[in-house]
Amino acid sequence: MINLLLLLLLLLLLLLLLLSLQQLALESGCGLDENPLQMVWANGEPGPPSVPATPPVVAVQQDNSFLERDEDYEAATLLRLRQAQERKRLKGQTKEDENKIQAR
Repeated sequence: MINLLLLLLLLLLLLLLLLSLQQLALESGCGLDENPLQMVWANGEPGPPSVPATPPVVAVQQDNSFLERDEDYEAATLLRLRQAQERKRLKGQTKEDENKIQAR
């Protein structure tokens, strides 16, 4: 739970940093003299970023479906290996039986 809160805090700080860098680029960007850079906000200029007093509590649902897929894949692979081994054994047994019949 602490790791999740730290991650959320880190993401919030990164968002604030990006907004600050975006504002700095907007204020200091000028482009070339013959082709000046013009930047405008797509949705109007945003207000100052607000930081919640306490980080929001997020319910985390663990998704173990990737484990199930891995286990299914592993089980299917082992099944194929067993089947291939059985086919190889049966071929060898058939070859031995044919050799015995030919020897008579």
